Amino acid sequence: MMAAGPSPARAPRMILGGRVDRVVATGSGVAALRGGEAVLLARDGRVVSRCGSTAAQPIEHRHDGTMRDAEDVLREADLDGDDESPEAEDVLDDEGFDVDRPRHRAGPPTTDAPRALAIAGAADAVWIGTTDGLRRLDARTGACPRVALGGRAIGVVAVAGRTLVVADDATIWRSDDGAASFRVAAVLPSPARAAAVTDGGALALVADDDGVVELEGGRETAPRLDTSVASMIACGGDVLALADDALIRFGIDGEREVLGSRPPVRAFACTVTNGVSRLAAAGVGAWTSADGRAWADDAALAGRSFADVALTADGVWLAGDDGLRGPALAASSFEPSSTDVSLPRLPRTAARARPAWAALLPRLTFVYQTWAESQGRAGWRCWALLTFSIDRRARARVNAQPETSP
Repeated sequence: MMAAGPSPARAPRMILGGRVDRVVATGSGVAALRGGEAVLLARDGRVVSRCGSTAAQPIEHRHDGTMRDAEDVLREADLDGDDESPEAEDVLDDEGFDVDRPRHRAGPPTTDAPRALAIAGAADAVWIGTTDGLRRLDARTGACPRVALGGRAIGVVAVAGRTLVVADDATIWRSDDGAASFRVAAVLPSPARAAAVTDGGALALVADDDGVVELEGGRETAPRLDTSVASMIACGGDVLALADDALIRFGIDGEREVLGSRPPVRAFACTVTNGVSRLAAAGVGAWTSADGRAWADDAALAGRSFADVALTADGVWLAGDDGLRGPALAASSFEPSSTDVSLPRLPRTAARARPAWAALLPRLTFVYQTWAESQGRAGWRCWALLTFSIDRRARARVNAQPETSP
């Protein structure tokens, strides 16, 4: 059977305004980490529920029956979220909000809603690491109670089925019964930076400043990599990690494989359908891959900076300093056609008219990634990317005569 060709391109649209640090896939859509709170969104981008340090925001039904908060509607109209001008009132009135009712603004952190530090998506919930333990945001009810580890700052969360691996600084906690009980699985030499666990808990890896270890029975760990990694995710029965210069696959029984060079990204995501994996990555630009060995970047997003990425059946979601965008591309678009075996690219977004010679100018991008300090050691990492347009597409922009293939 021949593989289907790429689906029609869909440009990513702005879903949430403001800086978004993390985005993860859930069973019903995605969840974003923004300003110390976790925001759960449906597949079409509607805000479903929130949990975190920001005071509760009014979420009302609009004329079309959907639910959005007033601040997000104003941001989409290029207005401040707390704008109370007549123009802002007209925008809210058009969207079905009660403009006569005072709008509650975000207040300072409260004791009953600690600041969210990390999120992990599950089929029916979002697991949230906060400054006061682990919380679970139910996708159906919107309830967000604390479920474990009260009084501890949980900065790393990984979940697969009923297995959870979370980190309180350098102490790693593990639960195999859906957070009914936790045990200390390891104490690392430095604070944990990332974790990943496969379904059923067969493989659980944690990364700190010194490398990657596998969690074994009791508090035993086995070293798997002696260099730090930027991000780790579960992908099927394996764990993938972004090392300094390569993408590495970890399997069971100590198996390790270098898949290929690492693109200039800081985060990536994976989805597996019928045994076929698809990958998306974000950092300096947005990238896609069918196997992790070869990557294709979106020329329209080259030079832009993104903090995180999520991949769902609806497409690619991109988080950055200016907000959350998506979905950008249906997952079926990762399939090559019968006549084109090259990796597909993310869709091009509409670009403003510019002189033809502008395509020949180099683009310089400098992106700060992270800074950390632990046990007297400090370090920072950044990306510098100089991009030249020298391919056939760039020449076509400055050459009015069409090119012919032999």
